[in-house]
Amino acid sequence: MTNYDLVADGLCTISEAKDFLKISRSTLYELLRSGEIPSVKVGRSCRIPRKALHEYAARNMRSGYAGEAP
Repeated sequence: MTNYDLVADGLCTISEAKDFLKISRSTLYELLRSGEIPSVKVGRSCRIPRKALHEYAARNMRSGYAGEAP
């Protein structure tokens, strides 16, 4: 996959990305620093490719949920 493919679906702000993943701002920054989620620098701002968020969520998806009814 090329860098263009990664950003073709658009970019999210930090706020949009944390809301999408339902995580805290600090947790998102940890994921960005570790390289687990790639980011793009736009001027002084950090943006996250939407596709990277979807891929991260898919990689970390669980087959079951503890709160689900059987």
